Amino acid sequence: MKRPNRWLRDGALMIEYGIHLDAYHFQDRIWKFNLRDNWFNVCQKLDIKLENDDGLELFCSKKILRFHSKYFASKFRPSDRRFYLKELPLNTSFQVDYTDSVLQIGHGVRLSFSDVDHSDIIEIVRTAEKLKFRNVSRYCEQQMIVLSGTSYYDDFLTMAIRHNLNHYVAHVLRMNESMKIIREEDIQHMSRNTMILIMSKFMKNSF
Repeated sequence: MKRPNRWLRDGALMIEYGIHLDAYHFQDRIWKFNLRDNWFNVCQKLDIKLENDDGLELFCSKKILRFHSKYFASKFRPSDRRFYLKELPLNTSFQVDYTDSVLQIGHGVRLSFSDVDHSDIIEIVRTAEKLKFRNVSRYCEQQMIVLSGTSYYDDFLTMAIRHNLNHYVAHVLRMNESMKIIREEDIQHMSRNTMILIMSKFMKNSF
């Protein structure tokens, strides 16, 4: 039974209020969510804080995490007691900037990679794959195709093979780029679709 005076404290009405920065943008004019500060939300059960011992501390919506990530969907089942956790520790391999970028894209922000170093794109994809944000990996793959260049072609192709980004592999094959950089360990990571793409290209060029 609910108390009739549950909104009162010592006979006085208690009002909770605050100011929170929901989103921001810099010179690129791309609005981003403020995931670095705890959300002002009276229904705190729906939020989660991701943290590790390396300084990572990001606040997100459980609903969005569960919808886009198989990893978080397995963590936050309503029937599981962990669904009501307010904090989820991650290991120190998750760097705050890369994890923030993954969550931004996962929340629908279309980040521009035109001024981003190619090694950072690779790390964002690796982080997305560890958290099983497949839609984030696919978005990065689109950006890789747009930014495709000889200076980082080898690194992108290796990552595409390892994480089954077959659209980028198909893009490389359409460009008639050499596949000699593929190493034996990369072949072991190839998905069936990637093997079919490469074999189809090889057979086509053999006749």
